[in-house]
Amino acid sequence: MSIASIIATIISDISKLIQTQLDLIRLQGAQRLIAISGVMMTVIIVGLLGMLLLLFGGMWLSYYLSYRLQMPYIGFAITTALVLFLMIILWLFRKPFIERPFREYLLAKLLKSIQP
Repeated sequence: MSIASIIATIISDISKLIQTQLDLIRLQGAQRLIAISGVMMTVIIVGLLGMLLLLFGGMWLSYYLSYRLQMPYIGFAITTALVLFLMIILWLFRKPFIERPFREYLLAKLLKSIQP
C-alpha cells in the first residue's frame, strides 16, 4: 500500500466519521424536540381540561350560591370576585410557583438528554 492510498483511506474515514457525528447530532436534537413537544402537548391538554373543570365548577358554585342566598346574580358576582382574586395571587407569585419550576424542569430535561 502506498502512502497516497493510506492518506485517501484516512480522509475517507474522517469524512464518514464527521457525517456520522452530524447525523447523531441531528437525531439527538430531534429526540429532544419530540420529548419536549410531548410534554408540552400533555400540559396543553391537561390545562384545557383544567380550564373546563374550573368553568363548570364555577358555574355550579355560582348557581349554588345564588340559590342559597336567594339572590339571582350574587352567586356569579362572588364567583367572579373569587376567580379574580385567584388570578391576582397567581400573577403576584408566578415566578416562584410557575416560571422557576418550569425553567428548572426544561433545563433538567435538556441536560439529561445531553449527557451520555
